Amino acid sequence: MEGVKVNRKLRREIDRKKSIAKTLRYIGNTATAIVCGILIFIIITSCITLFDAATHPGKTPSVFGYKQMTVLTGSMKPKINPGDLVIVKNIKDLNTIRVGTIVTYKNKENVLITHRVSELNNKDGVKTYITKGDANPAADVEAVTQNQLEGVYVTNIPYLGYFNMFVKSGIGIISLILVPLLLIMGLEIKNYFKKSTTKSV
Repeated sequence: MEGVKVNRKLRREIDRKKSIAKTLRYIGNTATAIVCGILIFIIITSCITLFDAATHPGKTPSVFGYKQMTVLTGSMKPKINPGDLVIVKNIKDLNTIRVGTIVTYKNKENVLITHRVSELNNKDGVKTYITKGDANPAADVEAVTQNQLEGVYVTNIPYLGYFNMFVKSGIGIISLILVPLLLIMGLEIKNYFKKSTTKSV
């Protein structure tokens, strides 16, 4: 009777270890798939971005008409915060821009700014826009021309802008290449030794 209890306890321990190993394999495979998916997505979007930059010099590259930008200041708080990734889309109809519309434009120093339109001006048939950050006490000094407009705000993703900046850096690119390779190599080495141990037994 005591032997039966020991066997049951041993079986439960073996089953528990198998369950843990299965969970770890699932987590490892899922993490590898996610990282590889991100890497493939980045490679594809980078190729599209490079092509768009070559065909539309002077404009911010877009992917399928959408552009991504990292917010560095708090001028649009609380709606948009530093570190957020802002998604804007190309403007097809300038008449859709009204007071209250959030736009991204490039100022005279070629710096991208995402602010809200606070006033529309139309002088001699030429439209200009006065913009203002929600958290700023005063409107921007320079009026924005139609040629300066880069896109209309769609949404923002909190903190993803920091990741976006990291990905675009040299260390980020190397990490995104090495991490999946190391994970795959680790899994292959583990499987190899596991098969070798099984055969020897």
